[in-house]
Amino acid sequence: MSEKKRYRILIDSSTNTKAIRDRCSGFMNHIMERKLPWDIQFISYKELQNRQILNRLIRKWETDGIYLNSPLGKASSNVREIPNIVAFGNFDDGLPSRAVYVNIDNGQIAAEAFNLMLRRGLANFAYIHYPGPEADGDAIHSQMRGDAFMKIAKDSGFSCVEHQGNNSTPTDWTKSMVALAEELKRLPQPCGIMAYNDRCAREVIDACNYAKLRIPEQIQIVGVDNEVDVCENILPQLTSIEPDFVN
Repeated sequence: MSEKKRYRILIDSSTNTKAIRDRCSGFMNHIMERKLPWDIQFISYKELQNRQILNRLIRKWETDGIYLNSPLGKASSNVREIPNIVAFGNFDDGLPSRAVYVNIDNGQIAAEAFNLMLRRGLANFAYIHYPGPEADGDAIHSQMRGDAFMKIAKDSGFSCVEHQGNNSTPTDWTKSMVALAEELKRLPQPCGIMAYNDRCAREVIDACNYAKLRIPEQIQIVGVDNEVDVCENILPQLTSIEPDFVN
C-alpha cells in the first residue's frame, strides 16, 4: 500500500497580535482534530515583506497550500501559483479566483458590544476607529465593525458618533492624546464607547485619564480580542469581546 501523501502548508503568522495568534491557533486546531496529513511551516513578517525571500521559500518547499492572515503575501507571484489559497479578510485583489476567503462576523461583534452597554443603561454611544492606513487589513475590519455598531445604535433609536483614530508616530503621542481627549470631552455623558480592538481601547482609557474623565461614571469602554496583557494591566481594567476563531 502506498504511503498517503503529506501536504505542505504555509501559515502567515506575520504580526504578533492576539487576533492573528488566535486565527493561527484555530487553523492548527482544525488540522489536529481531523488528523490531516499536513506539514506546517509558519511565515514571518520578514519573509512576507520580502517578495524574493517568499518566492524562494515557496519554490524550495514545493508548497501545496497557504493561509494568509494579511495582505502582505499577495504581492508574491509565487503565492498566486500555489494550488490551495485560503485568505482571511477582504484583500482579494491580486489573488486568483480559486482562493477561498474566511472572515470574522464584525456585525455580531458590534452587536455584542452594543447590547452589553445597553444592558448597563447607557443611551449615548461612540465608536473609535483603528488608526491605520486605509489599505491596512485592520483598517478595513475597523470600518466594517464601526459601520455595524453605528447602524445598530441608530436603528435602536440612540445617538452615536464616530472618531477616526490618529495614525501618528510615537513622537506625536502627546499631540494624539490631546486630540483624542478633546474629542472624548465633547461626547454626551454617560457614553458607551466601542473601540476597534483592545489596543485602541487602551488609548481611549489613557485619553480619559488625561482628560480627567471618570470611568465608568462618565465613560464606559469595550474593546475586542480579550488581549490579557492589555486588558488586565491598565487602570481601570478593560472589558473586551473575545471572537471565536475555533468553532
